[in-house]
Amino acid sequence: MLKSWLQKWVGADFIRCSLRCNDWSGQAVAALHPRTLLDVGCGDGSLLLRYLEKKPERFCGIEAAPALRAKAEQRGLEVTSCDLNGVWPYEDETFDVVHCAQVIEHLHNTRLFIQEMFRVLKPGGTALVTSENLTSFLNLGAMALGYTPFTLMRVCGWFTGNPLGLHYGEETEEHVPITDPSFAGVTGHIRALSVLQAKELFERVGFETESCSLGLLPIPDVLGRHLERGMPRRGHFLLVRARKPAPVTKAPSRTKPNVEAGVHHAEAAAPIPSTDIPQTGSTTPSPPRQPSRKTAARAVKPAKTTTRTTSSQARTKQAAAKGTTSRKKAVRSKKSARSRSE
Repeated sequence: MLKSWLQKWVGADFIRCSLRCNDWSGQAVAALHPRTLLDVGCGDGSLLLRYLEKKPERFCGIEAAPALRAKAEQRGLEVTSCDLNGVWPYEDETFDVVHCAQVIEHLHNTRLFIQEMFRVLKPGGTALVTSENLTSFLNLGAMALGYTPFTLMRVCGWFTGNPLGLHYGEETEEHVPITDPSFAGVTGHIRALSVLQAKELFERVGFETESCSLGLLPIPDVLGRHLERGMPRRGHFLLVRARKPAPVTKAPSRTKPNVEAGVHHAEAAAPIPSTDIPQTGSTTPSPPRQPSRKTAARAVKPAKTTTRTTSSQARTKQAAAKGTTSRKKAVRSKKSARSRSE
């Protein structure tokens, strides 16, 4: 009786949180206004159409189930079927947005799946991925009791390993024959990621990534939604927003290159040929190197000093000659004075 009541209580909140998870991804896609959009695991195509105000110019989907694929095509999607554990049938850099709701946990080749998502996105494009969080309160509680995490109960259409599960012991239709190659992409939950692990995987591929969770089950959703920011790794639903970086372009230089200065520097850096040996292919010797202004100035300075010295010496000789002449005149005047007195 208690078990049945708990299952109904938690089950009702599980559905509410699941709808909130769809709102998060659907509203995020609509806010980006993509011109080209890929919905991986699109189902009947109705999920994103509820949120998009305007249908993208190209809206593609991948869906393995034939019945769901036919309904999506009726809604105008270009739908293909392929094994999501392999390479996707799209060219590089095709889509502005890739949306993937509750699919990544079904795959065993998670790394290639993320790499393909990165490949088909245009630079600056965004991937929006939702799944279930392995380290949620609900899964940790089941493992503490020795049961399989709720997220991993479903094995090829059978719910096993956890008697507390709402669908324990039941069988669900997979929509794809078990022998079909694409069955590996739709059956059960193969690998559940944690919030931290998902962030690391997307970043190692090359994305700029934000990851968190919502739905702190078994805490009632009315209370739990107010506590989610304080416990971003304990919600049951995993939310990943990953952006493919755009290439960094250098801004053009506003200054024009100085061509003359470049030629001047090139000439200055060129080796000066020898004056004795002509250059290869030349019939005349190269002209001698012209002395610089500083060298010429240094050569002129000694000449000026010599000129000054010569002129001063000439003046000294002239002064000495004048002194000799005056002395001779004085001696002659004395002799003439003596002769007169006698």
